[in-house]
Amino acid sequence: MWSWGGIGRGVAVCAGASAMLLASCTDTAPKFGPFAQSGTRIVYEGYRVGGIEVVVTQTDSLLGERCQYAVASDGVMRCLPTSTAFQQVYDNANCNGPALWVSWRDECSPPRYGVHPAGYCEPRTLSKLTATTPPSAMLYELTFDGTCEVSSVNDTLAAFDFFTGELAPADGFAAASDSFEHNTDGIGVAVRLGQDGSKRVLGAHDVRYGRTVARDLTDVGRRFVPSDAGWVGSSYYSDASCSQLAAWTFNCDPSPPLWAVAVLEDRTSLHELGDETDTIYSRSPAGICEPVEDPIAADPLRTFHLGPRVTNPPLSPAGESVFGGNLSVSVTTTARGEVVTAGELRFGDTPCDPRIESGRIYCTPTGAPATPGRFYIDASCSQSVHRLVDDQQPGDWLRGASTAEPDCGTISATNMWFIMGEEYLGDVWELDDGECKSIRNAPSVHYHLPEPIGIDTFPTLELVRLD
Repeated sequence: MWSWGGIGRGVAVCAGASAMLLASCTDTAPKFGPFAQSGTRIVYEGYRVGGIEVVVTQTDSLLGERCQYAVASDGVMRCLPTSTAFQQVYDNANCNGPALWVSWRDECSPPRYGVHPAGYCEPRTLSKLTATTPPSAMLYELTFDGTCEVSSVNDTLAAFDFFTGELAPADGFAAASDSFEHNTDGIGVAVRLGQDGSKRVLGAHDVRYGRTVARDLTDVGRRFVPSDAGWVGSSYYSDASCSQLAAWTFNCDPSPPLWAVAVLEDRTSLHELGDETDTIYSRSPAGICEPVEDPIAADPLRTFHLGPRVTNPPLSPAGESVFGGNLSVSVTTTARGEVVTAGELRFGDTPCDPRIESGRIYCTPTGAPATPGRFYIDASCSQSVHRLVDDQQPGDWLRGASTAEPDCGTISATNMWFIMGEEYLGDVWELDDGECKSIRNAPSVHYHLPEPIGIDTFPTLELVRLD
C-alpha cells in the first residue's frame, strides 16, 4: 500500500484504460500522493480537472520568483529562479575581468538573477543583478569551447538591458530532497519534499530502475522505461562506414544506462547497449561518413554501440485514462491503476492549451493554424479564404493573428477564432507584398471559407493554489 494518502476524489481509474490493464482495474478511487502541496515558502499553482491536479507553476514566495529545482553550488537541490539574464559579456578581447549580464529588453519585469555558465551535469551558481548603463566599449563573449570573440550584442545594443552581478549565496534559495513511495510490488512515485513542507510528485518510480517514464513501444505495448535510457536517432553512427546507429545519453551517473530508446520512422523500440565508444560518425552533405565532434561541446555526449532490440523487456506495463467531462485531462496509470502523471488537456476530442484573454483562462485548440491573411475571394483582398494544408479537414479550428501583448510567462489568446466552413471553388486572389493578385487554382488545392467564432466557445480554467 502507499505510505501516505491519496486524492482520488471518487473518480474511476478504469475509464479509458487499455484492454491489457482492465483485469486489474476496479471502480475504486486511485491511491496516490497529491501531485503538489504548497509549503510555507514554495507555492504550487495549477488546474484541477476531473479531480486531477495539473501543476503549472512553482513560486518561491519569499523571493517573489518562479523557480525550478536544480543542484546549486553547495551541492544541495534548491529552487532556483527561472527568469534570468541569458548571457555574460566582457569589455575586453581576453574575456577576463568582471562580466556584464545581458537580457533582452521587454515590457515584463527585468531579471533579478543571472546563471553562471555551467555544463549539463554541473551545479548552478547564481548572481544577484543590479541594473547598469549600456557600455560604450566593444563587447566580447565566450563560446562553448572557451574562445573569446566579438559578441553579436554589439549589433543591437538598444535591444538589451545590462546588469552587474554579485554572487548570491546558495543557502538563500529553498532546499528540497527526493523521496520515493512504493506499493508492495516496488512500483510507485518519486516525490520532491521541500524543507518548507512542500511536496510534489515527479513521476513514476521503480525500485529496480529508478525514475521511469511511460513510452509506447512497437510490438511490446506501453511500458514504464527508465528515464536515464539512451536515445537513438538517424544521424549518428558508431562505425566508420555509417552502418551501425549509435546510442547517446547525457546521463551524469558514471554507470551507463541499461537500454536505449530508438524512434525511427513509425517504430519506437527498446535496445540493449553495447560498449561505450569515444568516436561517433555522421554523413556529410556529400554522403561521406566521417567523425564528428560532440554536438554540444560544453557537455560531451556519452555514446554507445547499439545492441539488439529487446522484445520482452522486464518493465511494468503503463496505462492511460481520461478524467473529467467536457474538459478532461489524460493521465498515466500503473498496471494496478495508480495515477502517476497528468498530461494533455482536451475539450471533447480536441487537445487544448491554456490561454489568457480579458483576465480569463480559456483552453483553446492546440496547434491551430493561423488564418486569414493571405488568400481572398475578391479582387480587393478583403474577404478571406483558407487553403487547406497539412491534412486539415473541414471543421478544423483556425486562429486569427494575435495583436495582444504577451502576458509575461503566459500565452495570450488570439483576437479571433474560426472554424473551417463550406468548400470554396471560385477564383482566388493572393496578397503579395501589399498587392492583390489573382492566382491560378491547381486541381489538388482546396479552399474553405472560415467562419468566425467567439472565444467563449472554449471551456475555461481556473488557476488555483494547490494545497
